[in-house]
Amino acid sequence: MCTLTFYPKGPQWLVTFNRDERKERPAAQPPQVYDSPQGQLWYPRDPQGGGTWFAVNITQNRISCLMNGGYVRHVPQPPYRRSRGLIVLEALTQPDLETWMQGFEGEGMEPFTLMNLDYAHQRVEEYRWTGKVGVLTRHSARVPQIWASATLYEGRGLAWRRMAYQNLLAQHPELTPEQVWNFHLQPTHTLEGEGVCLQTPHGGTVSVTQAQISSSSLQLRYQDLLGNETHNRAF
Repeated sequence: MCTLTFYPKGPQWLVTFNRDERKERPAAQPPQVYDSPQGQLWYPRDPQGGGTWFAVNITQNRISCLMNGGYVRHVPQPPYRRSRGLIVLEALTQPDLETWMQGFEGEGMEPFTLMNLDYAHQRVEEYRWTGKVGVLTRHSARVPQIWASATLYEGRGLAWRRMAYQNLLAQHPELTPEQVWNFHLQPTHTLEGEGVCLQTPHGGTVSVTQAQISSSSLQLRYQDLLGNETHNRAF
């Protein structure tokens, strides 16, 4: 996994995420609202690790999501100390990303990229754990961005995604949520990853999640592509 796009549209943010997984991974549980010390969280749940890849802190207007790998493709060396999906929830139950970083112990953890999209403080933060060191990068909250998992989409696939997203932005100066959603459903049948919705004999995109977030509203959309189920919530 995965592909993430960020699109700031005036006072609103549009965050859309494709989860890519292998066929043998158990199906995810539909998104629900859960209570936490830092407010209510909305997220789909991975039954294998108990965590998630995309979660929203409804109370704080903050999104956390996770992609496999740091900067480059790595060779998995299990067993690992714990599931990376738990990191998403841990980050959202801290006041901010820096507080979470101070307590994070990465030893024995598989490489990952954690995104923190904090609407209330207008922060777009990227934390990459290489397996040895952690690197924090802050991005502008006014510029559209695209990210993809280093484990699947090095080189050609990642370059294709960046170019395709730039083309979409050039063609549509004012993107709608549906246009971004359709971008994330562009099919690909190749391991090179030329497309956004991955489809291969070994696995592919299993779900798409989208959040429209502003100071006064939060709209969430989740589609399970395997079970052909859609879940919508508004707060």
